[in-house]
Amino acid sequence: MKKVLLINDSKLQNQIMKDMLSSFDYEVCITDEYNAIVTVHDFRPDLIIANYIMKETTGDQLLSVIKIQYPEIKCVISSSNSIDINEFNRKKINAIIRTPIDKNELKMALESIDPDISKKVDDADNYEVKKYCSKCGRFIDFNLNAENFFCQYCGRPI
Repeated sequence: MKKVLLINDSKLQNQIMKDMLSSFDYEVCITDEYNAIVTVHDFRPDLIIANYIMKETTGDQLLSVIKIQYPEIKCVISSSNSIDINEFNRKKINAIIRTPIDKNELKMALESIDPDISKKVDDADNYEVKKYCSKCGRFIDFNLNAENFFCQYCGRPI
């Protein structure tokens, strides 16, 4: 079972995100910005989702410190504001999610950085799919019958 660490000072957002992640069979731990480094050391997560704006730091600054010691951990910034993934070091930040996020959008974002998420297709006749572009942080509609998949916003191969 993969582990996710949530770093956020909002108890409500943490609980909602924890419930969604648990439904994807993740083991979830919640912490705040003050205990994040110790929790990473103790919990050893595969993925960290950190809120962008916290009381005394930003999520990208905190994740940059964590990535120095744990470069294998996948890192995601969450924010209720619209932010551009191109503003961040791509070696440290793997994706951006905008909160509140629904379960399907969260699943697509996680699939873009973690291929082990099981991909369930609710409707076998539905060939239209949304894919998350980890470069520009947007969801893209594309047809499964297409030979090449490219983000219509930034041109990155999907």
